[in-house]
Amino acid sequence: MADAASIDYFARVTGILGLAIGAAGAVTGIWGLRNSNAANRISKEANRISKDAIDKVDAMKSLDMRLELRKAITQLNLTAKKLPGIIQFADYSKKAVAAAKGVLHSGGTKRWNDGLERYKNQLSEITNRIPNFGENYEGLSPSDLENFIVGAHALQTQLNEIERYFQDSLDLDNEARKEMKADIRARFSSGGQI
Repeated sequence: MADAASIDYFARVTGILGLAIGAAGAVTGIWGLRNSNAANRISKEANRISKDAIDKVDAMKSLDMRLELRKAITQLNLTAKKLPGIIQFADYSKKAVAAAKGVLHSGGTKRWNDGLERYKNQLSEITNRIPNFGENYEGLSPSDLENFIVGAHALQTQLNEIERYFQDSLDLDNEARKEMKADIRARFSSGGQI
């Protein structure tokens, strides 16, 4: 068996070695705890920055959508304001061509007048549904703004259809006028009476 002095020496060396390893473990643990606290602070700061960035993107998106809505409302108002003049001119044109053809009091003119009233009523209904330009849309969520924009585009489509109908009517009247002028020229050039 080993003598007592060598056991005592061995015990002291392992004790000192254990103390050193324990101290190193404590230092490493403290260092790891400090780094983990720093990592938590960095993570929290990154989350805050990310939330701030998302909030800023949402604010920019809302601003962009409010601008889009205001542009759509402006376009609606412009179209709605010019349509009564186009309708009135198309009505005058249609009745002038009908009078020139001698069919002013025909069934076709009655159908035109009935359709004219329907379109005027439809225009009035659409005009009443146009959102107010001066309204503040800042409190609306992006999905609410999207719904307003889609609604504005739907109204614009309806106004465009009314405008297209009356523009097509004016084009047909212009063609009828050209045909009547050509007919008059042909009669006049052949020596006939007008």
